[in-house]
Amino acid sequence: MTDDRLIEQDLRAQLTVGHLRERKLAHLRWLAGASLPLWLEIHRGILPDLLAWVAVLAQGYCLAMSVAYAALEAQWERRAALVDTACAAVAIHRLWTVWDDLRVALWHGLAAVSLVPWVYVAFHRRVAADLLPPLSAAAWVVLLLLAAAETIASRSRRDGRDPATAGVSRGLTWLGPRGPAG
Repeated sequence: MTDDRLIEQDLRAQLTVGHLRERKLAHLRWLAGASLPLWLEIHRGILPDLLAWVAVLAQGYCLAMSVAYAALEAQWERRAALVDTACAAVAIHRLWTVWDDLRVALWHGLAAVSLVPWVYVAFHRRVAADLLPPLSAAAWVVLLLLAAAETIASRSRRDGRDPATAGVSRGLTWLGPRGPAG
């Protein structure tokens, strides 16, 4: 393969990984939103069956899409690593910090906690009375930590105080030759 073709494949793989990561995160956010009617159902039991079932389907769809995007992201990361070893001519430095890793981990945690009501409503079971308070507390703790992480990450980027991104502008920061392929 020519160097131009390898550079194009490397660039495509790196951009695709970033896109799939953002899509996965968006579906995790939608999963949390789709779980709100299910939380209402397990706490109060006042939702009509049709609305509860639509919420179960919506949350199941968001979960399936999030898992699919995560699998595609892993596949494209492997592809990017293979192309990167063959041709080290292009580098894309995306603005992805430790705060972003924390935010993604917290969104995964909120999704995991939100799946418990989903399972109970999907199988038409009542949540045990002694499980409901700790489950709700876990959801609130993760939600508050997530709100704090989102706020801190947003402020640190805006003010330029994030040490992981010191001297780095937003978006694609550098695209060009890294040196000869080894």
